[in-house]
Amino acid sequence: MSAANTNTGGWKDTDIRHWLNTELFSKLPDELQEIIVPTKIVQVLDDGERVETEDKVFLLSRTQMFGIGLWSDVEPEDTQIDIFTVQKNRVKRCGDKGAWWYGLRSPQRGSDKKFASVNSSGAADRGSADRNRGISPCFCVS
Repeated sequence: MSAANTNTGGWKDTDIRHWLNTELFSKLPDELQEIIVPTKIVQVLDDGERVETEDKVFLLSRTQMFGIGLWSDVEPEDTQIDIFTVQKNRVKRCGDKGAWWYGLRSPQRGSDKKFASVNSSGAADRGSADRNRGISPCFCVS
């Protein structure tokens, strides 16, 4: 998420956001790039600041993955995506390595170094901003 190991500034200031919307996006086929529409993302930081971004490629929030509850005040406009109400549907595989952890865009309240993640069994977890784990990029098409 952040080489500097911080979640200060939330999703807006992460290295992974920049990488997804520049390097990864530029590697997508032109036909796909043309139909991807920007998605508005709203976060409320620990100090109460409301931060909005528009991203073509993004990570899901903790609320989109796990529903209302812990951290749902970080992304007040998000709701759980129906398919993720079942834990096994949150599990991602990494080639022959099997089930794998992956990061979400939600910074942990009260911490300046952690972001939400999904562990290898599909349960909610968190990890340091500079910790290596997988990602599951998302985008919306018109």
